[in-house]
Amino acid sequence: MTLARKSPLALRAAKILIDGLQPLAEGLGSEAASFSECFGTEDHNEGIQAFLEKREPKFRGR
Repeated sequence: MTLARKSPLALRAAKILIDGLQPLAEGLGSEAASFSECFGTEDHNEGIQAFLEKREPKFRGR
């Protein structure tokens, strides 16, 4: 699967974390915060629903 098919919110968070390049302990804290921000979004719910329905997700970046 290509990156273009992934959630724009999750990709944006990953890019910010990669560009931020922090020491391990600090980076893990930032990753945990970004992960929790992605929970509860429409994209998260769509990803779960698509998985359960065995179909490709349609992410909107919300």
